[in-house]
Amino acid sequence: MRRSNLKPSKVIGDILKIIKKVNGRKLALSNRQGFGTGPALLNIERQGSLSESCEVSMKRISHRPWMIGLGMTLILTGCGKPRDMEVLSAPKDQGQAGIIASCTTVDQAKEMADQFGGRYRILNSRKKIVELYGISPDQVAQLNPKARLRKNKVYQQLIEIQQGEELQIENTPFRGPATPQYLQPGQASYFPYLEQTGQDKVAVSYQGQGAVVAIIDTGVSYNHNHLSPNIFTNQADQHGDQANGADDDGNGFADDYVGWDFINGDAYPIDDNGHGTHVAGLTAGTVNGIAPQAQILPVKVLSASGRGDVASIVAGILYAVERGADIINLSLGGPKAAMARSEIESI
Repeated sequence: MRRSNLKPSKVIGDILKIIKKVNGRKLALSNRQGFGTGPALLNIERQGSLSESCEVSMKRISHRPWMIGLGMTLILTGCGKPRDMEVLSAPKDQGQAGIIASCTTVDQAKEMADQFGGRYRILNSRKKIVELYGISPDQVAQLNPKARLRKNKVYQQLIEIQQGEELQIENTPFRGPATPQYLQPGQASYFPYLEQTGQDKVAVSYQGQGAVVAIIDTGVSYNHNHLSPNIFTNQADQHGDQANGADDDGNGFADDYVGWDFINGDAYPIDDNGHGTHVAGLTAGTVNGIAPQAQILPVKVLSASGRGDVASIVAGILYAVERGADIINLSLGGPKAAMARSEIESI
């Protein structure tokens, strides 16, 4: 093979000029030169979707044979895996927050994201509520004039916590109910609230049987021995080793066996702070709970640091209602709790 006398920098420069724009959308190209040990490496980050066909792109560089190899690499990158438009996790600060769009279907959200280069997060597919990112209200109106829009708001501390309370906990499947342990008549309680509420004098004939209480908080340690007997499970879906990644009951949440995590966008609403578990124990712990035989539905809408956003909290409330919760416990605190509550109620 005849060796080309073209300099590698000239090759890279020409490619940058030719593939600078495709269908009006820029390509961010970075050149990491490795001419001493191998060919130059091109990293491509697509900004928006590439709707121009591979065939047309190929024609642009086919008249320069020495560029076909690198050109094919670029083309295959641009025409390969489609851009991931769905967001699973909640925004971490106000700069990441999007627009809450009600009366908007998932298909409409996908169309907007594809056409305008934005992204979306599904809050409740049945109620037609999504969060849109990088899409303006005017653009929403073009495709869905009936949409009702509101800016999402992020609050960094919605519970009263002390520094250092964040826990690093991995997603753990529900191991099933432990053997229930109940507070026996005459047995001393660890906490005084049973006496404060008069629960110690309530007839033992009813202790919450049949009631489902949604704990909308930082999550719940659902494998705790005093909580696991009362976890409200969804028999239509499974998780852990039994998970199939499908939404078997059609509620919009795949594998939601023990609840949902709206902060991380998965079916493991495990508590990484401790606040939600504390609340669940007060509510329906088998030993010291107010209603020791009520069922607990874990719904995580607050992060380990107590951060929460209006969209996630609203989505958590709707999820709890649709799952059949009789009672919702949302213990918000901190300096912005009243403001957050007002925002939530207005939606």
